[in-house]
Amino acid sequence: MEQSSEKKDSRFRSAIKAFSYRVVSTLMTTGAVFALTGKGALALQIGGFEAVSKLVLYYLHERAWNRKSWRKKMSTMKAGHIQTAG
Repeated sequence: MEQSSEKKDSRFRSAIKAFSYRVVSTLMTTGAVFALTGKGALALQIGGFEAVSKLVLYYLHERAWNRKSWRKKMSTMKAGHIQTAG
């Protein structure tokens, strides 16, 4: 069985990546809502909801992609091997 030289991201690293991405994204969303409506309170409410909901969703997405079975399939595809079922 081949071992991949790639190291999986830790859960902590995935959480930090998710958080930093959300900060930038939320600032863009909040700014856009404010620019379109001129209402600061509404922009903050929408930005807050968006930040929390998408932070959780991104973390779960990141962890799913980091699973060993996904990585194994991707490594096999990169190596140019065709894997058949069974």
